[in-house]
Amino acid sequence: MKIAGIKPLSRKEEDKLLNELKQGALLFDKIGIPLLDVFLQITPNAYLKSELSLLKNNKFLFDAWQKSPVKLSKGVDIKEIQAELDFMTNLRKSSADAELMFEASARQCAIILNSQFDKPDFFSVPLLKKLGLSS
Repeated sequence: MKIAGIKPLSRKEEDKLLNELKQGALLFDKIGIPLLDVFLQITPNAYLKSELSLLKNNKFLFDAWQKSPVKLSKGVDIKEIQAELDFMTNLRKSSADAELMFEASARQCAIILNSQFDKPDFFSVPLLKKLGLSS
């Protein structure tokens, strides 16, 4: 099975993003970034936009944000998934820490990708620095 790392964007470390993606290329089959398509539209950094677009066009990067309603698999524990998604949503809404918000989005995307009925051909792993898996 292929593995995709779900990487949050970072306002503080935008200049390190490409290096982290190169490191991720050694560990993962592909990298998902929540709201990548939106970021590509609004970023003023032409070099970063060009590099990310190239990686996306070559199918290494993808937008991990699910745009349509998600149908969950039959074996998924709905209450557990809902509790996790509620926690992440509340964290995203209440957090003054933008980095924590981005990480919550990455974790939420990984949960949805792994729990949906029409699963992609990979397993998603959130790549987090601040938000631990036990939160």
